[in-house]
Amino acid sequence: MKKVLSTLLLITLITQIANALEVTTTVPNTLEPKGLIIIAPAKKYLMHERLFEQLTNQLTEKKYVVVRFDWSSDTFTVPSLEKEKASQDLNYIVSRAQALFNMPPSKTILISKSFSTKIISDHLERAKLHILLTPNCSTKEPFALNYKNTLDRAKNWKIVISLEDPYCQVDQIIQEISSRQRLDDLFLTHGNHNFETIVENEIIHPFQDLVIKKILSWVD
Repeated sequence: MKKVLSTLLLITLITQIANALEVTTTVPNTLEPKGLIIIAPAKKYLMHERLFEQLTNQLTEKKYVVVRFDWSSDTFTVPSLEKEKASQDLNYIVSRAQALFNMPPSKTILISKSFSTKIISDHLERAKLHILLTPNCSTKEPFALNYKNTLDRAKNWKIVISLEDPYCQVDQIIQEISSRQRLDDLFLTHGNHNFETIVENEIIHPFQDLVIKKILSWVD
């Protein structure tokens, strides 16, 4: 069993944000949760996506408190300030969630996806494990450069990406992770940017489910 706390019940998480974040926290039915897991969304794939819903359900069954959120309403209004504002959103969520549930960094895991993987370098000491889903890269913004700070400084990290991902040249990731002799920390799968595939005009999720299974193995 689990308890889902509404945004109203979590008002202490958001009262200091001028353009309030939408927050959903799922609490396991136990007096001693294992830890806190915060899921930072992408731009397009937000907290109520199937991937995050299913992941939350299974993490809660493993007795983790799971906090999901969507960006504040002004985060993307000025393109040049997107990363700065998103980092402020994430900082506030992590700070308030850790305080509310009395969870130090040693009991905190941060899962980021796509856009949010590019802002976690400001928050590496806030969690014991960083799981990066579908990091972004290109010829102009190579993976090795975009994520050097994160890969150098984070104590523990894992990366998940589809071999068909349209927003990063996967060979760049493989080359960089291989150079660091950490291929065991890279999980390659299939599907689109959200690990989905289409069969006979129907979206199916076998690879998304594999991603969830892999994340569950990492948090245990």
